[in-house]
Amino acid sequence: MHPVLIDTNDDGALERKDPTVLRVFRHAPHIIVPSVVPGELRTGFLSGRREPRNREALARLLDAPPLEIHAATGKRADFMP
Repeated sequence: MHPVLIDTNDDGALERKDPTVLRVFRHAPHIIVPSVVPGELRTGFLSGRREPRNREALARLLDAPPLEIHAATGKRADFMP
C-alpha cells in the first residue's frame, strides 16, 4: 500500500471514526501530513466550542507513528518522501 496523505478534512473523518478512513489509515505504511494542515486545524479550533479537546486530539494524532509532517518543496507541492 502507498503512503497516505492527510488533508484537513480527513481529521474530521478520523474524529467521527469513519470506517473507510480508519481502515485506510490502519493499513498505511506512512501517513503524511502537509505542514499547513496542523495550522489550518488549530485555526479552525479557535472558532469552535471544543478547542481544548480538539487541540488534545490533534496532538495525539501528530504523535502517532507512522505519521510524518512534510513541507512542500520546490515549485510544486511534493509531499511524498
